[in-house]
Amino acid sequence: MITGCLQQKNGFYYAVLYLKVNGRRRCKWVPMRLPVEGTSARKAQKAFDEIRLQYEREEEERLDREAKAKELAENTHPDALLPFIEYMEKWLQSTRSSLATATYQSYSNMIKARIRPYFAPLGLQLREVTPQHIEDFYQSILADDCTTNTVIHYHAIIRKALQTAVKKDILLKNPADKVDRPKKNVFHGSFYSEEEMLTLFDAVSGDPLELCVKIAAYYGLRRSSRTAVECHRHGTQDDLHQSQGHRSRGGWKVRPDGRGCPENQIQLPNTTSDSSSRNHPAGGEREAGDVPETLQKKLLPGLSRLHLR
Repeated sequence: MITGCLQQKNGFYYAVLYLKVNGRRRCKWVPMRLPVEGTSARKAQKAFDEIRLQYEREEEERLDREAKAKELAENTHPDALLPFIEYMEKWLQSTRSSLATATYQSYSNMIKARIRPYFAPLGLQLREVTPQHIEDFYQSILADDCTTNTVIHYHAIIRKALQTAVKKDILLKNPADKVDRPKKNVFHGSFYSEEEMLTLFDAVSGDPLELCVKIAAYYGLRRSSRTAVECHRHGTQDDLHQSQGHRSRGGWKVRPDGRGCPENQIQLPNTTSDSSSRNHPAGGEREAGDVPETLQKKLLPGLSRLHLR
């Protein structure tokens, strides 16, 4: 409770309040703008009480804020005070050993490309990030004419990083859980005609990427599925090549330690065989008649020379 009294100075009333500042008692003179002459004592006392109550409310609010800040500081994990972007980079480094090389590189590029440029100027601590901040970030991506698929990728990495913070008791809840995941954009691809394929084969003839183009053409591989594969002869069949590798975001690759490396096989036809059918990597059967004869003449001879590492 704040105490005080009425005082007169230069013909006006003043409210003199006794406040505690850093544990010491201080007097504060507050002008009431009431002249002594013509102002009743009752009116002056009423004005004084209003000023005193106002300062009491302000003092109570200040003490309450200080108490909450002290409690929060005592119960807050040190990492919650980190800038959000610094936490994201620290999280990525801590999970590096559990991520595939391509996945780690992809996450790193995403942080550098958009997360850092957007959140760094905001100066937000990890604990200060709200669902609205995340939603605004997603809208900025869409404003750059990106599809919702791009937003989904960023939603995945941000939610994953914040969920780790929840598991480690750095945060009480994950703000990304309150942000709706965008609907996936449906991709409608276009395909080369037979004439366009023939033109493409002529264009890459003799080029170091000729085999890569022909493999992609035969199997319908996506552009991201680069042909960094290791091929072997299996068994005694002369009409079959099999490729074993680890399928990752970066493409086909063989992990040297073999850890967590599932086998994926693609089968390459031997053009000297008259076999009527060949296995298709997507799980279905690709008949010899599926490939026009004009394309076989340019496509299949190149596949028989496949031996990449």
